[in-house]
Amino acid sequence: MDVFEKINRAFGAWYEGLFGAGDDVRPKDILRKIITALEEHRKEGVDGRIYVPNRYIIEIAVTDDEERDYLFSFLDREELEAAILRYCRQNGYQIRGPLDFTIQETDPAGVPNRSKVRVKCRYSPRASSSAVLPQPLPEPAAAPEEATVAAAEPSDPPTMPGKPLATLTVHTTDRPPFEVAIYGSAFSIGRSAHVGNDLVLNRDGMVSRRHVKLERERDGKFTLYDLDTTNGTRVNGRRVENTTLADGDEIRIGATRIRFHQITSEPSTPAPLFTTLLRLVQIEGSREVAHYPLAAETLIGRAPTSDIVLQDASIAMRHALIRAGEPCTIEVLDPKGTVAVNGVSVPAGGAASVDPGDQIAIGMLTFRLDGAGP
Repeated sequence: MDVFEKINRAFGAWYEGLFGAGDDVRPKDILRKIITALEEHRKEGVDGRIYVPNRYIIEIAVTDDEERDYLFSFLDREELEAAILRYCRQNGYQIRGPLDFTIQETDPAGVPNRSKVRVKCRYSPRASSSAVLPQPLPEPAAAPEEATVAAAEPSDPPTMPGKPLATLTVHTTDRPPFEVAIYGSAFSIGRSAHVGNDLVLNRDGMVSRRHVKLERERDGKFTLYDLDTTNGTRVNGRRVENTTLADGDEIRIGATRIRFHQITSEPSTPAPLFTTLLRLVQIEGSREVAHYPLAAETLIGRAPTSDIVLQDASIAMRHALIRAGEPCTIEVLDPKGTVAVNGVSVPAGGAASVDPGDQIAIGMLTFRLDGAGP
């Protein structure tokens, strides 16, 4: 799943109470907060393109040494840059000047509302490319005066499934037609980027903040739901509150036309029912040290945007991906990552089937695939 798909996926009003006193803060929560600050400070340039800040100051106010060490060990400039660049590329945002992240500790007593994390951002074309980080990194090559997101995007293998379930061809008034793939069982469209929309139509004033939601049913088809909007939603010219979509249907939202393309309509096992039955158990000898419930897709790695974050030198940033299907499989994402199932190595880029009871070695760590209770 894209990191960001992951970041891009589902953060809304709930985040506001996430950083209060007494709550543990995760690196992924901080990443969401950075994206929220980015969205709130985006501006339109004289060229008509949307620009976002390139300098971010992350203030961390924690009193617990273990929590502070945990956060600082995962807040890595290169990971933050890669995540922000991917997010900007997906949304068509531009960045003027190099990205700059400064991470600093703050006295919790002087922080308003006792927030553990605050993010400040601003535009700084001459921002230094070297941020103050817990672990110094080598100086990157000098960036051009104005770098577009597309040019700066690092090569990174996708973590989405290879085949989408459906695609949307979007026709807006402000840009050429473009295509968006649907990989999951739910997909939302609206004007706001702050309420978890998967497709943001922020230039169309007739689109509501949350306008429509597409949900995949057990038969594989998608149902469209209008979310009580003022201007309504039309499918093939007819105003609808909800309707089952067919391949080729045209959805009209404000001034935006969207052509729906169904790729597969084969029935599938409902993911929530199946995935609640599997978990990954980390073991050391005969002792179980951690339990990780598996989703339909679970990314494993050292990066803070992984679903299962493993802080071990033998684990790559994006090490492996487990797909909880029939059969359940584990795929090796990193070219240097090592994975073995019951002692049999899985080649980089390859995948192997795993069954409950199998022992899985990921790097130097050992796990067992279990069937959890209902």
